[in-house]
Amino acid sequence: MFKKTVIAMMLVSLPTFSHANKIVCPATVKAGTALKVSATITNDDCSSDLTINRTLVSLLGNSGSGSIGLQGPFVTPFANNFNTIIPHATCKVVPYTVGHPEWGTYTVSKPTSHTFSNLIVVNQVPVGMAGTLVVATAGVMDIGNEIKIAGVCKISVIK
Repeated sequence: MFKKTVIAMMLVSLPTFSHANKIVCPATVKAGTALKVSATITNDDCSSDLTINRTLVSLLGNSGSGSIGLQGPFVTPFANNFNTIIPHATCKVVPYTVGHPEWGTYTVSKPTSHTFSNLIVVNQVPVGMAGTLVVATAGVMDIGNEIKIAGVCKISVIK
């Protein structure tokens, strides 16, 4: 009972790591079938492009044996070692008071983004996870090995 309580608390409290990024998941997935998600990664840097070369996905849930089942993280390079470049954001410096830039300024940015569709989290959701709630995580890694998480979502596993 304690393990189920801990898992439930983890599932409920997992945040989406960045409001600008997002993950789209199915509401349910059938045990034994593939789990696919889509992830949108946003670049809000005003001066640097974001060069992505790998995806990063994982699945967390109850394994059916009363212990936490973790599938991943799985890091997958893009086909043919291609890179995806997300251009830098368009940014504009605006004064707080028009005509008086000496009173300070702020930056207005228009981020750019790219959606990675049909990312395979797992080829087969473990049958032991049937009837439970699982959490999928999706993100990317850039050429400097920095991780950018698109988000976390909760999915019901059906039999």
